[in-house]
Amino acid sequence: MATKRPGPDLGPEAEGSAGAIEIRLPLLGASCLASTRLVLERVLAELPGVTEAYVNPATESAYLTVDPRRFEAAPVVEALGRFGLRTLI
Repeated sequence: MATKRPGPDLGPEAEGSAGAIEIRLPLLGASCLASTRLVLERVLAELPGVTEAYVNPATESAYLTVDPRRFEAAPVVEALGRFGLRTLI
């Protein structure tokens, strides 16, 4: 789980530390993120290439720290879909 909480305007990608990239994803279709936030963070953090995940219900965004050599967008989109969410990648 994420311990760092990125600022609101990271943009789609911003450089992180040690070659990692931080990505902010808008969460579309979010109706009750507060109740599923912890489970969603755990699911996202376990995806290949994702090292940290933080979901902010107030901004309806997910913040991921990823290893760009291993990260693929499709598993993230699929995982979000299981929660009834969509994103723009």
